[in-house]
Amino acid sequence: MWWTPDGKRILQGAEAVLFREALGTIVDMVRDDDEGLWQFDAPPFDGLRPNQKLAVLAQVGSALLREEEPMPKLTAVLEAGVGAIYEAIRLMVEMEIDQLAEACEAPTWRELIVAACRERGIEELPDSESEDLDEWEVLVDSLATSVLWDEDWRDNENLLDVDPKAGRALKELLGIDEDYYVAVPPDPTDVEVEGVWITLRALAG
Repeated sequence: MWWTPDGKRILQGAEAVLFREALGTIVDMVRDDDEGLWQFDAPPFDGLRPNQKLAVLAQVGSALLREEEPMPKLTAVLEAGVGAIYEAIRLMVEMEIDQLAEACEAPTWRELIVAACRERGIEELPDSESEDLDEWEVLVDSLATSVLWDEDWRDNENLLDVDPKAGRALKELLGIDEDYYVAVPPDPTDVEVEGVWITLRALAG
């Protein structure tokens, strides 16, 4: 989990390498996507404008990769941003499998996943040339779950549509902060987003 009672978790080693690659990839996807054509199965994130998405990616990337970064308050948008990064990994594996083997750059996404899973102690890993997408999705989900221990952020629309009293009771039952779903996402101007770019370039290497 990236947020624990003892503080936040920092990604290290092969897991950090995979995350940095995915962060750089999703930034490229988002950068010029004014029409929102790229979707990452993360509604609170997918519905944002490009500048907002970049700001969210910079915030979660800093939190997971930088020891000195303060622990941000959990919101559906921030956690959806993390979920989107792992969905980008799944998308890249799918695209990689569709390519000819000789067209894939080294290390491949599947090699990065295997290395990260090995460091996490996951056994019975597939060959890095396996084309079984279901098998890779299970591994990506496992890595994502080690950071996001639940998927409360997926219930964003459902809980916003219920009766407020019932919604508050359900959030209290699930241990969800009152403003988890309604917290205002960052919204940098075109000038302010230059600072976001600096952060993202440093994070993605």
